[in-house]
Amino acid sequence: MRQSKFTFQAFLLIVLIFSVLAFFFTHFLSGMAGVAWHAAINDSYVIEGTELSIRYSDKKPSGIYEGDPVNGVLKVEGTFGHDWGIALEGDYLYLNEYRTSTFGMTYCQLVRINIHTFEKEVLMRDTILRGQCTSGELVCVSDTLLPSVQPKTNAFCRLYAMTASGIDPDQDGGTILFLDAADAKVLYQTEDEEALTDAFEERYLNHSLEEIRKEDQK
Repeated sequence: MRQSKFTFQAFLLIVLIFSVLAFFFTHFLSGMAGVAWHAAINDSYVIEGTELSIRYSDKKPSGIYEGDPVNGVLKVEGTFGHDWGIALEGDYLYLNEYRTSTFGMTYCQLVRINIHTFEKEVLMRDTILRGQCTSGELVCVSDTLLPSVQPKTNAFCRLYAMTASGIDPDQDGGTILFLDAADAKVLYQTEDEEALTDAFEERYLNHSLEEIRKEDQK
């Protein structure tokens, strides 16, 4: 009986030791990953044609800075895109702004910022600016979510779609909008069931609005 009791106590001690070691290594590795992640988001991207830059940082507020990319002055706080769609037209900068929900989902909205007053205006929610076509119009995909949050199995995506008119989480399509870059008015729109595919650039950005209208009329 004493031998059995000793063996059981020894077993509990071994389990306890391994549990402590597992907790330590898990905590240590998570901390190391956190350090690496923080270092990776301290970046700045200059907006061509301006003295502005978009900064992503954990040390200072992310947003649009004026002046030197490292020591510039924060003008508009927020998380703005620099790589997918951005356009400068006159006094206005058009770009995507990303916002994250309490459930960790990221949404995109089209905004424009006056580069003199730095007033921000939200033009369209659930809309992604993809660039400009050859005739200069802004080309956007509306009534859609970012591909990263749109999987058909994403329960939060479906819940959000119930409250956002026009979004169908079971499809990869959306509404293609062509906006006048001077006043942000919609000049033309068309539906595309493959709006988020790799064919987007060739189909829309590499042609003029007139060419796209004619193609849709065939």
